[in-house]
Amino acid sequence: MAHVIEMPGGEYITPFCFQDALDAVEEYAGVGLREFIEEYMQDNVDEAGEARLEAEETRKDMEMDADHFREVLCAVEEGIELLNGKLNEKRLDRAGIRKLVASISRTVDAEL
Repeated sequence: MAHVIEMPGGEYITPFCFQDALDAVEEYAGVGLREFIEEYMQDNVDEAGEARLEAEETRKDMEMDADHFREVLCAVEEGIELLNGKLNEKRLDRAGIRKLVASISRTVDAEL
C-alpha cells in the first residue's frame, strides 16, 4: 500500500518503493543524506541477514541435539527395560545384570 507524504514545501509525494523515498530524500535534503541512508540500510540489511542465518543454524543444531538426546534416552530406556526383565526372572543372572548396568553407565557417561 502506497503512502502519501507531505513534503516541507507543501507538495505531496507517493513513494511506491524504497528507491522512490530515497529520490525524495535526495531532492529535498541532498545527495549526501541519501548516500548515508543507503549505506546505513545496506549495513543493517547485511547484519539482519547474518542474524537470520545464525538463528537458522542454531535452530538446526538444536534439532540435531534434540534428536541425538532422544536416541540416547531411548537406548537408556531400553537398557532399563532389559535390566528390569532380568531382575524379574526367578534366577538372577548377575553377570548379565552387570553387563547391562555397565552398558547403561557407559551411555550416560558418554553424554556427561
